[in-house]
Amino acid sequence: MKHLKFLFLVLGLTTFGSFAQDVPVEDLPVATIDSHYLVTIPATPLVEYYYIDISSMDFTDASEAETRIRETLEANLTSFEVNFSEGYAIMHVHIEYMGDDLDVPKFQTYLGYLAKPH
Repeated sequence: MKHLKFLFLVLGLTTFGSFAQDVPVEDLPVATIDSHYLVTIPATPLVEYYYIDISSMDFTDASEAETRIRETLEANLTSFEVNFSEGYAIMHVHIEYMGDDLDVPKFQTYLGYLAKPH
């Protein structure tokens, strides 16, 4: 069972990593993040990926940035790729788990539940 979980983890990370190479970040819609880790997405139809500028956050290094963002914001419907050296993160919204409920205000409320001060 451990091997199966590891295989799915590797496949998931490989798929997510390949996205970063396939889609230019400048083509992604921009979401914002505040000091309480509240991510705010634009009021447009919900999409699968968002660009988030993290350059103003007070992270000391890449490890801290990844740890804080992932521990705070990764959940059933979200995962993140953090690029500390470039000052951004990519939020992956797992819309495949949302069914037909792609309501932006509801998803924004969901992101509000994930946010918390550090």
